[in-house]
Amino acid sequence: MSKLPWKPAFTPADVDIQESKLVYDGHYQVYELHLKHKGFNRQWGPLVVREQIDRFDAACVILFDPQNDHIVMVEQIRIGLINRADKPSPWILEIVAGLIDQDETPEQTAVREAHEEAGCEVIKLIPICTFYNTPGGFTELSHVYCGLIKPIQHPLINEPEEDEDLKIHVFTWSQVKKLRDNAWITSASTQIAVQWLEKNREDLIATYG
Repeated sequence: MSKLPWKPAFTPADVDIQESKLVYDGHYQVYELHLKHKGFNRQWGPLVVREQIDRFDAACVILFDPQNDHIVMVEQIRIGLINRADKPSPWILEIVAGLIDQDETPEQTAVREAHEEAGCEVIKLIPICTFYNTPGGFTELSHVYCGLIKPIQHPLINEPEEDEDLKIHVFTWSQVKKLRDNAWITSASTQIAVQWLEKNREDLIATYG
């Protein structure tokens, strides 16, 4: 294997955490960190205070019916979009997603959430990528998959958590493209999954359709 063109300049040993305290314990856990870290001049920098928002990792799955060329998504409110001047509504379309329980693998979470949020049975799970949502402050890592599902039987019935309110949508590929091209698909995981499906959709249909 050829040598990689980059590796990090520093390791965790180059961060000196002098104090870490839990300052909020609610839907998220927020820690206040007092730390120093080495700079690219190899000297220790000044003491800085930063907030770190701790959250379980997540599994996200775009649900695709290769026999009928249908994509299943869910609509729900997102608190971070309330009062955003650039958004006409805090309700958005997303692929199915959920936090990974401590006794679950990301794959198990993806399959479970497909059933709970969208009433779909995943017959094959294909890894797409992993990414950090907001590494400037959040610890969360997202695992993104494509979940191939059986031909959709209407209506799809979900079983969301008590504090969730979700609406299931079934789209054709042309509808998803139109929504994406008109800026109605805006979450990172959904954008990534749709772009991946655009590249791989015809092969999936040829193989599994």
